[in-house]
Amino acid sequence: MIEIPILMTVLALLLPHRLNRPANIGVGLLTMAMIVSMNLKPDLDNVFFMCIQLIALIAIIGIAWQWRVLQRTGAISS
Repeated sequence: MIEIPILMTVLALLLPHRLNRPANIGVGLLTMAMIVSMNLKPDLDNVFFMCIQLIALIAIIGIAWQWRVLQRTGAISS
C-alpha cells in the first residue's frame, strides 16, 4: 500500500499537468478506500492514524482539484 503514494510523489514531478491532476485525485480516492477497507475493526491508535491519513488525503485531493494551468506571460526579458 505504501508504494502508491511513493509512486505519486515521483509521478507528480514527471507527468504533465493534464495527466497529473486526475491522477492525484484518482489515486487519492483509491488510497482513501484502501485505508478504510483495511481498518474495518480498528484499535484506538489505528483510528487516530487513519484520521490523520484521511485528512492529509482530503487536503491533497482539494489542492489537486484547485490546480490551474500556469500561463507564461513572457514578462522577463533579457
